[in-house]
Amino acid sequence: MTLFFRAAQWYVPVFLKKRELTKLFNITSESFGCAAPSISDLSFADALVQYAQFTRTIAEQAQTESSRLKTIQDKLYRHSYELGNSYRKKFHIATLTEAMDACKILYRILGIDFRSSEDGTIKILLCYFSPYYSASTCRLLSFLDAGLMAGLSGGARLIYSQRITEGFHCCSAEIIMEEKKK
Repeated sequence: MTLFFRAAQWYVPVFLKKRELTKLFNITSESFGCAAPSISDLSFADALVQYAQFTRTIAEQAQTESSRLKTIQDKLYRHSYELGNSYRKKFHIATLTEAMDACKILYRILGIDFRSSEDGTIKILLCYFSPYYSASTCRLLSFLDAGLMAGLSGGARLIYSQRITEGFHCCSAEIIMEEKKK
């Protein structure tokens, strides 16, 4: 893992946070087939609110069009996988522990308290988006989480067992590394 990435475990400048949020806006809007709103004139805090409201709106609309849902899920996963994979290469992420550390940094930028253990167990104690999302919206947008983790780790699967938006006190998930075929 690079020195820059190690430093980011303690501090990420606002301009970098906003740049990463812009990437998230772009891959999300592309996945849903719509334009992302401009956030260039917004503070980071206002841009994060805008992202929460934007994703809630487009996810709720998409859920009424069941014929598009599978395509959207696939695109959310694929685009976030590509983003995670680019981080993995750029920051020389080589282990599952490093992938989870990277995820912790990225999630902290978004107001998500991501905790992980070496056995692949994940707990999210606080989620910025939980007041904005219904359980079904959260499940749909979690394809971003799954793709990001797969890209960061080189192929791990992220499986949620509970979510804050379903009335639980925290989100619980686990990371499963796929066995390499010989």
